[in-house]
Amino acid sequence: MKRGFTLIELIVVVSIIGILAAVSTFSYRSSLISSRDARRKTDIEQVRAALELYRSEANTYPATASFSLDCASTGGLVFGANTYLSLQPRDPKCTAQTYYYTQLSSGADYTIGTILEAPGSSTCTVTYDCSTAAGTQACNYCMGPYGQK
Repeated sequence: MKRGFTLIELIVVVSIIGILAAVSTFSYRSSLISSRDARRKTDIEQVRAALELYRSEANTYPATASFSLDCASTGGLVFGANTYLSLQPRDPKCTAQTYYYTQLSSGADYTIGTILEAPGSSTCTVTYDCSTAAGTQACNYCMGPYGQK
């Protein structure tokens, strides 16, 4: 009696291992995307809270030129002696994309935006441009003083 595996048995085992590897890789990639998107939403909410505190003292939102959320910015959000945001959050993929902030309506409104990676995650009702290393893209997640825009 021969001992060993037949060619069919080996092909079946290798195929099963290949399918399991492909499924786990896809699952891992989608969990990374979900975690980066969750961090982006948390960062945007943190900035939104800081902007509301800033407005409660300054009676306006900061000008776009004085408050930037790009990857090169290192400062926070300060008004007078108060610091509302000591370090600006950075996008998890800061080399490829960044957060976007613009003051609207002469300081009475603003928009914070980012580009989420998960497909079908668009919440912006108006198209805002998000600066990226490659140029300009439309944000698909936007927040304002009253929540999502």
